[in-house]
Amino acid sequence: MGWRIVGTLDTPVLSYLFTGSAVVAGPVASTETLTKTVLYDLQERGWAFVPLGRA
Repeated sequence: MGWRIVGTLDTPVLSYLFTGSAVVAGPVASTETLTKTVLYDLQERGWAFVPLGRA
C-alpha cells in the first residue's frame, strides 16, 4: 500500500517538475492512474490464460 502511494505521487511531482505547471501535472497524473489500472487488469487477465502450476 505504501509503495502504491509513493508511485502514484511520483507522477504528478515529476510532471510538475518537467512542465512547471500544476494545470498540466493534474491531468497527466489522472490519466496515468487510469491507464495503470486498466493495464494492470489486462495483464492479470492475460496471466489467467497461462497454465503455470495448474494440473
